[in-house]
Amino acid sequence: MASNEKRTIEKYKALLKSGETFSFNVINADLVTKTLKGVDGDVAIHLDLDDYYGRKIEENEIRFRAANVVGNPVEVVVTDVDEEKLIVKTSYSVIAKKLTEREKKLIDDGIKKGKPVTRRARVYHVFGQGAMAGCFVYLGSGLTGVIWVHDWSREYTVELTEEVKVGDEFDVVVYGANDSKVRVDYKCSRAETMKDPWLGIGKLYHRGDLCSVRCVGRWKEGYVGKLPSAPEINVRMRRVPKDKLGIYVGGTYICEVTRVSEEAHKFEVWPLRLLDTPDDTK
Repeated sequence: MASNEKRTIEKYKALLKSGETFSFNVINADLVTKTLKGVDGDVAIHLDLDDYYGRKIEENEIRFRAANVVGNPVEVVVTDVDEEKLIVKTSYSVIAKKLTEREKKLIDDGIKKGKPVTRRARVYHVFGQGAMAGCFVYLGSGLTGVIWVHDWSREYTVELTEEVKVGDEFDVVVYGANDSKVRVDYKCSRAETMKDPWLGIGKLYHRGDLCSVRCVGRWKEGYVGKLPSAPEINVRMRRVPKDKLGIYVGGTYICEVTRVSEEAHKFEVWPLRLLDTPDDTK
C-alpha cells in the first residue's frame, strides 16, 4: 500500500472509531448492486442505496432513486474499512433519520398553520399526458413530492413533458401531505403558481352553486374546464353518460358545483346543460 493510500485509510479508520460524520460527493451509481460511489484519491467510498432511503428500493425505481443522489454531496458515517480492497463503507440512515425528521416537522408545521414552506426542488421523473401529467421532485433530506399539471401552470398544459425535464430545478411550495397512491411524501406547486389563484375561491363558490364552465380538455375521469371568473384554476368536470349530455372540448356548460377546496386545490362540477357548442360540432 502506497503512503498516500495508507494515510487516507488511517483517516477513515479514525472516523470509524470516533463515529464522526464526513461528506463525500456521489459521482456514480452501480444499479446492479444498488451502490452509490465516491472516491478519495485511490480509495473508493461506497453507500448502499437502500441505506440512503431507509428502505428497500424496488427494482422498477432504482434508476430514478439513484439519479436523485448522483452529483450531490452526502453526509455519512463510516461503518467499515477494507484496507485490502481500499473500500470505505458508509451509512447515511442514522443521520438521514434525524435530518428527515427535522425537515418533515418544519414542512408539516407549515401545512398545519396554513403557511406552507418553499423549497428548492429537482425533477427526477416526468409522467403522464394532458390533464393527468405530473412530475416527481426531490425536496432534499430524503423527502420527495409530486407536482400535478394543474399545480405547474395556471393555464391548462397539454403536454407537461414539453416544459419539464429530469434534472430541472425550481422553487416549489409544499402545500399538503400526499394522499394518492403515488409513493412520495408531499403535494407541491411551482412557486410561481402560488400567487395564489385558489385564495378566496371557497368564498365565491359553494357546493350546490351553478356556474358556467368552458371545457378545455380531457382527464381519465371526465374533462377539464375553466371558470370565466378564475381562468387560472383547472376545474374537473365529471363524466356524464353520453345519452344524457354530450361533452365537447371547447363547449361551455352550466354546471353544479360538487366540491370546492382551497386547501386541496380541488374544484369539481357536474355538467347539467350545454350553453355554447364549439364551432367544429355545429
